[in-house]
Amino acid sequence: MTERPLIYNKLVRDLIPDQIKQSGKYAKTDTLNQAEFNHALKLKLLEEAHELFHADNRDAVINESADLLELIETLLKQHNISLTEVQDKQKQKRDKVGSFDKRLMLYATATNPDLLNNPINNQIKEPRLPQLLTFNSVTGLVDVIKRELEDADALYIASAFYSRSMLNLLLDPFLKFMALCEIEWVIEF
Repeated sequence: MTERPLIYNKLVRDLIPDQIKQSGKYAKTDTLNQAEFNHALKLKLLEEAHELFHADNRDAVINESADLLELIETLLKQHNISLTEVQDKQKQKRDKVGSFDKRLMLYATATNPDLLNNPINNQIKEPRLPQLLTFNSVTGLVDVIKRELEDADALYIASAFYSRSMLNLLLDPFLKFMALCEIEWVIEF
């Protein structure tokens, strides 16, 4: 069996390449230019936020929070922003719109209260989190599209990579969406 390299293509902490070498392995790294670094840093922020979301115990929350804080401090340094400036803004926002101590969930708003009780708005009181698709995601693209169809009041799909078999997986949720919206439609292939 031929050994293949493990591909990461992600930003790592400064000492990681040395630790890989000390473990007897080799690492391919490069120093990013400023634009590449900013992009990689933001992707790493998303990765770590995703890991924090899935942290299920105190130690994991501390560990992932430490990673996020390191990335936030790095991002601030890139933009010449001090942590004090951010904390001042945090206090201003807390004074203006509050914190999260009351654990309030906003489900929906409308100018007509009857709209909030309409069964077509079945997503009310069913909080959904934004789906982050990463290389390690359990949820696939088809699942994300199905979920979005459940919540949508308009639909626009443009893709160069879906196939007829993928469309078949989406057909039932799509038909349900169309029935709820009472819209005539045409599918073109």
